[in-house]
Amino acid sequence: MRKRNLLHLLPLLVPLLLLTGCTAEEQSAAGTGMTPVSLTVSQSGMRAGTAVQSTQFDANQSFYVYFPTNVTVGSATTASNTTYTTTNASGNTNPAEQPYFNAGASSAAVHAYYPSTVTNSTTSFSVLNDQTGDGNYKASDLMYANITSLEKSGATVTGNLTFSHRMSKIIANVTAGTGVSVIKKVRIIGGYRTIAITDPLTCTLSTAAGDLGDAVSDTEGGCVKMYENATGADHVQCAALLPPQTINGAFLKVETDKGSVIYSLASKTLASANSYTFTITVNAAAIGSTVAITGWTDNGNATVSPTKTNAPDGAVAVDLGLTSGTKWANMNIGATSVTGYGTYFAWGETSGLTVEEHSSTIADGSIKTYFSWDTYAWSDDSGDTFTKYCPTDKQDDFWWDTSGTKVTADDKTQLELADDAARANWGGAWRMPTKDDFEELKSETDKEWVANYNSTGVAGYKFMKKSDHSVYIFLPAAGYRYASSFLDQGSSGYYWSSTLDSDNPDGAWYLDFDDGYVSTYNGNRRYGQSVRAVLKN
Repeated sequence: MRKRNLLHLLPLLVPLLLLTGCTAEEQSAAGTGMTPVSLTVSQSGMRAGTAVQSTQFDANQSFYVYFPTNVTVGSATTASNTTYTTTNASGNTNPAEQPYFNAGASSAAVHAYYPSTVTNSTTSFSVLNDQTGDGNYKASDLMYANITSLEKSGATVTGNLTFSHRMSKIIANVTAGTGVSVIKKVRIIGGYRTIAITDPLTCTLSTAAGDLGDAVSDTEGGCVKMYENATGADHVQCAALLPPQTINGAFLKVETDKGSVIYSLASKTLASANSYTFTITVNAAAIGSTVAITGWTDNGNATVSPTKTNAPDGAVAVDLGLTSGTKWANMNIGATSVTGYGTYFAWGETSGLTVEEHSSTIADGSIKTYFSWDTYAWSDDSGDTFTKYCPTDKQDDFWWDTSGTKVTADDKTQLELADDAARANWGGAWRMPTKDDFEELKSETDKEWVANYNSTGVAGYKFMKKSDHSVYIFLPAAGYRYASSFLDQGSSGYYWSSTLDSDNPDGAWYLDFDDGYVSTYNGNRRYGQSVRAVLKN
């Protein structure tokens, strides 16, 4: 067979070869003369994650990119945005559609948003209620990055996006302390979840308090969940994200196997891109209370501890289902068990006489053993005049200064916390009950006189939750102290309130009971009587 001579085809092949030799810059899916854009990512500062990460993006994270001018995405002539996905923890990415520098363009701006649900036209952002898992946690981590001038050089354009955080990060390190076995839940119950974006292009958040929304609350659907586990653990580290804002009031709630504690903040500002660490040890004595968190530093990254409570081991706040939400301690101030008589206090004094459990034997270290007007803190004579706590309409009868000169009464009818035996001795948010607290306790519980509580030989009264009699407090019949004598021990109970008797200011209100009645009466301030603490959220 005769071979074909190809020389006559050369004039046709040369132009074809020249065409196939065009550069990528001149021949692309988007059009001739367009240069592909390649982007990598990094981040500044904290990174959201249940492991409380502080480094790089994970693989397979998506973010949204917007090019205002000079870039076209894919083959469309008007598209200026696409979604990128990270391919590894080194910052490499793949675009859903390839962006290209337009022919003749030498620079362009880039705006990027994480998570990818946020775009250059988004006007508000909300963190999610449940941030116990990585997915929702990272979806709450609003971040923004931009390149003001991405420059073209050569056949490709490469730029690095450094993301900065727009949310505030809350980290909780919670440990089960005295009387508590495990931590079961950590939740944010105060503040707001949503914030306005006043400049969508640059992802600028509003600084106006009125532009916050979706208030966080102490409800199943309203809280921000940080940690939840039915079994629990003795130590928990968890984190969640909130919009920058100022918190004033209840903030964190920790649930343990013994009950819950609420921790509050006083006008604390959470700033964008800052993290705040709470280091908390939950003791049984704080259960049912609201405890103030103090000790913040000013740099935006603070480790804090709740206000100390000096309540003894085994002291808890019992929820009796009362309308006011007030919870009652399960033992007396100065006692170490539910049957202990504890310390006898004169009204408005914070130290007194302590006995050994349920007896009349005086314990070592008692500050005061003799109860009379001569030893009472707020009287300068035999109880005819007083130097603190007296209504102005009674000053002619009861109010003089130390020199015997008539002065204006202070008109105080409620104990100051400095003179509150419960707060002074147990600390935290514990306080003495008011007269109204005692009235509520009487009317909203079922009551029972017990002559021999749990075979301990101690008599007293049980105040039981109406819907569940297994929930109760026991007040031992500790009697009272007058001068150097114990009276009515084992037969009657006398428990001080923090409320003065305004009609007879030489006395204050107290709870009185024996085996036949429970009532509130006015008692002489000088008497040594029991104190039972309360908490109210």
